[in-house]
Amino acid sequence: NMVDNGVFTPFKSYIMTYDDVPNAAALEQECFSEPWSERAFKDSLAAGTVFFAVKHNADFAGYAGISVILD
Repeated sequence: NMVDNGVFTPFKSYIMTYDDVPNAAALEQECFSEPWSERAFKDSLAAGTVFFAVKHNADFAGYAGISVILD
């Protein structure tokens, strides 16, 4: 629940790590017909993609990735 007694409870954003990969891959499975695998996230992290993750309370709630394509 994102609202507690009429007050919006905050989300926590942070830089995603390899520890978050299983949660991100599970969310992909729920949301997309062609989801990324854990391997795809790990390969992207290793290649320098930065993912911002979001938690609501202790629950993994989402992510966004930024990748440099060209110099």
